[in-house]
Amino acid sequence: MQVKDHAAREQAIKATGSFAVAAPAGSGKTGLLTQRVLNLLANCEHPEEVLSITFTRKAAAEMQHRIHQALLSAHNAKTPPENPHDALTWRLAQKVLQQDREKSWQLLLNPKRIRVQTIDGVCRSLARQLPLGSGLGALPETLDNPSLAYQQAIQNVFARIEQDDALH
Repeated sequence: MQVKDHAAREQAIKATGSFAVAAPAGSGKTGLLTQRVLNLLANCEHPEEVLSITFTRKAAAEMQHRIHQALLSAHNAKTPPENPHDALTWRLAQKVLQQDREKSWQLLLNPKRIRVQTIDGVCRSLARQLPLGSGLGALPETLDNPSLAYQQAIQNVFARIEQDDALH
């Protein structure tokens, strides 16, 4: 691991402020984000205060699984692993488990309290909580293949460009 990469990873794990990670496949993004979520959980009052947003359901499920596995590993192993990355994950998970005991979160029994959602899932949740504010009223159905909706939105934008209004 390069020194520059190591410093960026340490910065990303800190619980202060937001952080976005962009890196190629296989670079360790999910492991890094798992560590960040664990650090955030170790420093909050309620696990629901921490929200991780991903692009796909598969990525959300993977993140949820990794966080839960880290907690299980920290619960079952009394000493940290040899690998430095795994050892850091273990130490962070130990801190979360301490918070879990002190605050009676019961995360090992209720792992869904750790919020990992897709972008559309967050939007759907907000629309459900604020039906009038969303302007949608009833909750719309999620499209599995939104390409037709995208095409229609593009056509609507181009049609409005020709009009003399705020969008123009």
